[in-house]
Amino acid sequence: MIGIRGHFDGKVIVLDEPVDLPPQAEVIVLANAENKAVADQLEAETREYYQTQTAEDAAEDEDWARAFQAHPQVWNEE
Repeated sequence: MIGIRGHFDGKVIVLDEPVDLPPQAEVIVLANAENKAVADQLEAETREYYQTQTAEDAAEDEDWARAFQAHPQVWNEE
């Protein structure tokens, strides 16, 4: 997995850098929400995800964690 920065322009998510992904590649979007209601909803959905995740979901999370550890500079806040 790789990390890619982007922003929401009010209608769609726009990537801040070019990306070389195959068509139909699955992506996961994590939002840095300033709005408390949005942040609370995201937290509740995240908690539910981890409480009900399948073995396959857990394996994907482990892959994501390894990718993060291999490339932490991609995830650093500016």
